[in-house]
Amino acid sequence: MPAPLAPPPRRRPGRPAAVDATAILDAAEAIGLPSLSVAAVAARLDVSESTVRYHVGSAARLHTRTSAQIFDRLDLVAPAAERWPDYLRELCERLVALRRAAPGLEQYLLEGPYEERTLDGFDRIIDELVARAPGMTRETGYMLGASAVIAVSTDPAVAFDEARADPDMRERVAILSRWKRDALIEGMERRVERGDVPQLPPTSAAARERQHQRR
Repeated sequence: MPAPLAPPPRRRPGRPAAVDATAILDAAEAIGLPSLSVAAVAARLDVSESTVRYHVGSAARLHTRTSAQIFDRLDLVAPAAERWPDYLRELCERLVALRRAAPGLEQYLLEGPYEERTLDGFDRIIDELVARAPGMTRETGYMLGASAVIAVSTDPAVAFDEARADPDMRERVAILSRWKRDALIEGMERRVERGDVPQLPPTSAAARERQHQRR
């Protein structure tokens, strides 16, 4: 069993009060995932690296918890989307915006490990899909939702540097990227109609089972 983390050192007179996990994660977001490190957060907050580790854990945990906090901002509810393909399109557009605002988030979405609240978010996506398609299994809902998340996370066009591109290329890349996502969703719709969908257990179920086995 790993040794417990030592408490952070006492602050020197005249220094600001010790920060908490919320302040650390907010600072981590401000730094950005590609440049994130314990040292960078400590420098930004003017605290010791041991203080950062005491509140959030290792560098890997810092990255995971920061990524989870960013993913929390993704609105998973879309009342105006009546059909599941419409819901997926709306989800993809929101995820595109989130990934552009937070470069590096794709690593967390594709690889994990996931925070519990992220797994809850994945489950909510499945709930939203199944609710729009009576008879759809949760395994099918998982395949649809996961495919959409992967499509956005692996699309180089999403990370396109719009600030450096000329206006014509910005518009072209946006149109091409959206068309590709629409084509994917239309193809998935035809596969669902044919019953051609692998029935894999949702990521959340598999992840929670692994966590249970470690205990």
